[in-house]
Amino acid sequence: MSSLSIVVPRLGSDSHFESTLASVLRYRLKHHQVIVVQTDLHADTWGLREEVDFVEVAGRPRLARYYNEALKVATGDTMHIVRPGIEVTHHWFAYGIRQLQKVSCGCVAASLVSACHRDEIISRGITAGRHMLPVHVADRRQKPLGPSTWAGFYRTCILQAIGEVDESLSDDFLGLDLALGIRGLGYQCGVITDRVLTIASRQMLRCRFGHRTGRDAQRMIQRHLPRREQRTGAAIAFGCDLASSLWRPDRWSQVAGRFSARHRQATDSAFSRRLAVAKHELAEALVSRNLRRAA
Repeated sequence: MSSLSIVVPRLGSDSHFESTLASVLRYRLKHHQVIVVQTDLHADTWGLREEVDFVEVAGRPRLARYYNEALKVATGDTMHIVRPGIEVTHHWFAYGIRQLQKVSCGCVAASLVSACHRDEIISRGITAGRHMLPVHVADRRQKPLGPSTWAGFYRTCILQAIGEVDESLSDDFLGLDLALGIRGLGYQCGVITDRVLTIASRQMLRCRFGHRTGRDAQRMIQRHLPRREQRTGAAIAFGCDLASSLWRPDRWSQVAGRFSARHRQATDSAFSRRLAVAKHELAEALVSRNLRRAA
C-alpha cells in the first residue's frame, strides 16, 4: 500500500481539532505520517511528538499557508487533508489510495454527511459553479471537479508539480484552485462512494460572500481559463454580480472584489505559465517511466 501523509491544520475550535486528530490517530496505520500545522501560539500539550510531525507557522495565516507548509514536509506518495470538524473511521484512507492507483486519477473526493443527518450525503467534492464560485456536489449523477479541502486525497507528486499556492487565497477557494490546477495537468478526480466521513455541521461547508469571494472567484478565471476565454468569462461574471446586487446590496462588495483582482493579473498569468511547464514535465516523466518498465 502506498505511503500516506495525513495533514490536520489546527484551525477553528480546539474541540473540533482535538476530536479530528484523535480519530485520525486512532484509525491510521503506524507507518502513516501525521502532520499537524499550527501557529506558534500553540504547543504540544498532548505529548505526541513521537507520533505527529508538528509544523509551526507565524501569525494567523489562512488555510493556504498551512497547506504550503505541510507540502514541504510531506513524505507520502499521497497527501490527505483532513480539516477540524471531520471524523474519520476504520480504514477510511484505503478507499482514497485505491483510486489514486489509476494513472488518470490525480485526486479523490470523500463523501461527507453531517453529524445531525447521517443518512444524507451533503458533499461528494466541489465544482466551479456560476462565475467560478466553489459549489459542493451532492448529487451522485454530477461529477465533481475535485475534492474539498475538508477531506481530500491528492497525489503528492502532482501537488509538488503545481507548486505552492498563493497564500492570499481565501479558505473557500483553496480546494477549487487545486482542483482546477490538477485538471489543467490532465488528471481526473475520483469519488469515494462506498464509505462516508462525518462533518460536525453542514454550515461549515457554506461559501461566504463578500469582497474576498468576488476577488478570488475572478482570480480563478485569470489563473485557469485560457486567455481567449478570460474576457468573456469575466464580463459575464461582472454582469451577473451587478444584476444580483440590485436586490442584494450586500453583493456590491463582491463586485468590488472582482475589480480588485485585476491587480493580481501578472501573478495569475505567471501561475498559468508555470502550470503549462509542469504539464509538459509530468508528461515527459510518465513516458520515461513507461519506457523503463518496458525495458
